[in-house]
Amino acid sequence: MVFVSGLRTTNSRPLLFIGLVVVALFFGLLAAVLPWWMVVAFLLLPMLIGVAVLFPEYGLIILILMISGLVPEGLMPSINVGPGKVLGTDLAIFGLAVVALVKASAFPGYLDGRWVYMRPVLLFMLLTVSGMIIGNKFYGSAIKDVFTEARSQVHWLIAFIVIYLTTDRIRLNRVIWGLVFVGVAVATAVVVQFLTGITIIQNARVEDLVSGATHYQDITRSTAGGAIYLILLPMFYLIARVLTGSINLIFPIFLLPVLAAGVVVSFGRAIWITAAIGSLGLAFLLKGSKGLAQISVILVIGVGTALVGLSIAKPQVIEAAYERVVSTAGEGAKNSSLGWRFEEANFAINKILSSPIVGIGFGTAYKPRLDPMADWSQVRYIHNSYLGLWMKLGVFGLFAAILAIYMVVTKTYIIYKNTNEAEYRSLAATLLIAFIVPVLTSFTQPEWLVSTGISFFAIAIGLLVSVDKHVSMKAVR
Repeated sequence: MVFVSGLRTTNSRPLLFIGLVVVALFFGLLAAVLPWWMVVAFLLLPMLIGVAVLFPEYGLIILILMISGLVPEGLMPSINVGPGKVLGTDLAIFGLAVVALVKASAFPGYLDGRWVYMRPVLLFMLLTVSGMIIGNKFYGSAIKDVFTEARSQVHWLIAFIVIYLTTDRIRLNRVIWGLVFVGVAVATAVVVQFLTGITIIQNARVEDLVSGATHYQDITRSTAGGAIYLILLPMFYLIARVLTGSINLIFPIFLLPVLAAGVVVSFGRAIWITAAIGSLGLAFLLKGSKGLAQISVILVIGVGTALVGLSIAKPQVIEAAYERVVSTAGEGAKNSSLGWRFEEANFAINKILSSPIVGIGFGTAYKPRLDPMADWSQVRYIHNSYLGLWMKLGVFGLFAAILAIYMVVTKTYIIYKNTNEAEYRSLAATLLIAFIVPVLTSFTQPEWLVSTGISFFAIAIGLLVSVDKHVSMKAVR
C-alpha cells in the first residue's frame, strides 16, 4: 500500500507542476487581455461558489452585500441573453435558490402550516409573468425594457433562500449577525462618501447638500440608496437587544454610532423621521414608557456621538442638519421633489383608470416622452410604489403588497407576544418595526418595484417564517 501510494505521489509531481504552469499561463493571459477587475472576478468566482455550497448562509450574506451596491459590478459576472443581460446578482440568486431547493428536499415538511406566509411572494412572482406578457404583447413594449423592469422581481426568491438556509438556530444567528455586519459596512461606506465625496456604493447619491435656499458646498449629501434599510435593520436589532438586556453592551456602544452616522449623512428627512419614530415605537413595544426614556438616552448618545464625530471633519454638519429639518419652503412647487411626485401621480392615475384590473405591464411608458433623448426614468419610473404597483400589475399588484403588509405585521406581533425568549422577542419586534419603515417610505419611494426594496421585504418575510418555525419547535420541546 505504501509502495502504491509512493508511486502515486512520485508520478503526480510532474502532473502537479504542469497543472500549475497551465493555471499560471491561463491567468497570465487573462491579465494581459482582460481588465484587472475581470481577472479578479475570475479568481473570486470559484471561491464564492465554494462558500455558497459549503456555508450557504455566508453565501447569502455575500449576495446581500452585492445587492447593497458595495460590490462593484465589474467584480460580478454577467451573461448576455438576447437584447439584455443576466447580472451577477441574478446569477447568485439562482445559484442560492438551487442550494435552497436541495435543502428543501431534505426538509419536505418544513413549511407545513406556513405556506400562508408565502402567498404574497407567490402572487408577486405570478404577476411578474403576467406583467411581462401584458407589457410586451398588449402594449408593444420592447423586450429589453420589459426585462429591465421585471428583473427586480427575481429578488422575491430571497424569501425562500432565507427560509431554507436558516433551518437551525446556529445558521439563523449567522445570518442575523451577517446582516449586522452588512449594515455596519454600508453605513461606513456612506460616511466615507460623505467625508471624501467619492462614490463607493452603486446608485448612491453623492452630491452637494442643497437645503431650502442654502447650498452647502462643503457638505456632501451621501446616501445608500435602497440599502438604507440594511442600516436601519441592524440599528433596530441592536436597540432591541439592549432594551431586552440580552447583549453585551460593548457591541452597541461601538456599532450604534456608526449606524446612526450612516443615517444622519443621508440628509433625508423621511428617513430621519421614520428612523426616530421606528426607534421610539420599538422601545414602547418592548418596554412601554420606561423603554421610551431608555431609547431617548440611546438616541441622544448615538446621534450626538455621530454628529460630534462628523463635525470634526465637516464643521457645518450640525447647522446643515438643523436647516434640513426645519426647511420645507418650496416643497410642492413644480420643480421641487414633491412637485415631481405630484406630476407623476397625475399621469399614473390616468393610466390606472385606463386599465385598473390588469395594469399596463412592465416596460410600458406612462408619461409622454417630451424629450426624444429622455431615458427610461423620465417615462417609466415612478416614486410612489403603491401607484406603481397598481399601474403596472393592476389591482392584484396592490393587493399583493397589502397582503404582505398585513401578514408580516400581524404575524410578527403574534410571535413577539407569544415568546418569552429575549433573542426571539427582540428579533420579532425588530422585524415588525423595520418592515413598517419601507412600507411608509414607499409612498414616496419605489421600494416595491426595485431590487433593493424587494430584497429587504423578502428578507423580512424569510426571517419571519424562520423565527416562527424556531419558536414553535422550541415550544414543542
